[in-house]
Amino acid sequence: MEIEARGHRLCLPRIHWYTYFGKEYKEALSITRGNSLPNCELTFGENDSVLLRIIEDNPALLIRPNNKENLIINSLDKEYFWNEEDDWRNPNFKYKMPDYNFEQE
Repeated sequence: MEIEARGHRLCLPRIHWYTYFGKEYKEALSITRGNSLPNCELTFGENDSVLLRIIEDNPALLIRPNNKENLIINSLDKEYFWNEEDDWRNPNFKYKMPDYNFEQE
């Protein structure tokens, strides 16, 4: 699925101390109960959602992008997340987004 947009509207900007993934991202990133992601804890919720928490004693260290976040992103699929080396005004990196189904159930 190709989307024409600029910068951060093409993908997720990054992973924060707590990051919520809805069903579409959970499926696109292949997050399952059997996943073993580095430096994080997964909590599975209702509606096929998942809450990812980066394990860090001092959450203030997670305000800026860091190695723990990069390890998690690379373990998931870095094409779903913003590449810090890309130009948000004229992005060149190929990004992915999940397919959304907006129909009422």
